[in-house]
Amino acid sequence: MPSATSRPIIDELFRESTTPKKPTTVDEMLSVLKLATSFQMESVRKTAMNLLHELPMDPIRKIAVWEEFHLDNELLLPAYATLCQRSEPLTLTMTMSLGIRNFTKVAASRDLYRQKVGCCGCRKTLSVEESQSIADGIVAAIFKKRPAAVEKPLL
Repeated sequence: MPSATSRPIIDELFRESTTPKKPTTVDEMLSVLKLATSFQMESVRKTAMNLLHELPMDPIRKIAVWEEFHLDNELLLPAYATLCQRSEPLTLTMTMSLGIRNFTKVAASRDLYRQKVGCCGCRKTLSVEESQSIADGIVAAIFKKRPAAVEKPLL
């Protein structure tokens, strides 16, 4: 039987062991997302998606995860804007992770961004906010486009 002095320690240890730890890393949240997806738990998937969105993650990895799990593409606009403003070229590994559809749109947004603000060496003097605003506008225009419906001929 525990002594009176050890009871608070036992209570604290028991409380800690029964309190679930909230996932705090990308890999932990991905585990939750995978399980929620495999068990078709939509509310858990949505919560995991929102928590994952808040964690710092490389934009390429974020886009790949969103594509793999078919998550809300609206949450990817900041990741696309980051890639749009990136001055270094994308690597082959990055383009493979993005897939052809996303890579084509990222390339188009980067081209439009360079046309508006100039290349690295001759970039116009813009504040961070102005540059971000331009990138956000371009990304919204390119990535929010819906594919045109293919109409069948009436013959």
